[in-house]
Amino acid sequence: MDSYRDRVWRRLQEMGVQLKYESALPDAFPMPKREYLFPEVDTATWDQLVKAYVEALDGLKDQALKEKTPRKEEPPWMRKNSSSGLFENVWSEKDLVR
Repeated sequence: MDSYRDRVWRRLQEMGVQLKYESALPDAFPMPKREYLFPEVDTATWDQLVKAYVEALDGLKDQALKEKTPRKEEPPWMRKNSSSGLFENVWSEKDLVR
């Protein structure tokens, strides 16, 4: 599964506005560059960033739902019967409660 940060950066790149953003660390989330924050906040830049965050989160949610697989039921444990020499199923107490 892709990381949320990577999806946000990719979405900004798809929008063609990735040059308006930077990150303090190489693996950090994008933030608007200083010139878009001071002396006045550029609302369009913030709106694009928020939109990228929301779309990346929706994409991850969809991917997680597609990758979700039902849990497989564990097979019973097998052991060899000492008197008959045959293998038999040994069920746990939680299986008997069903």
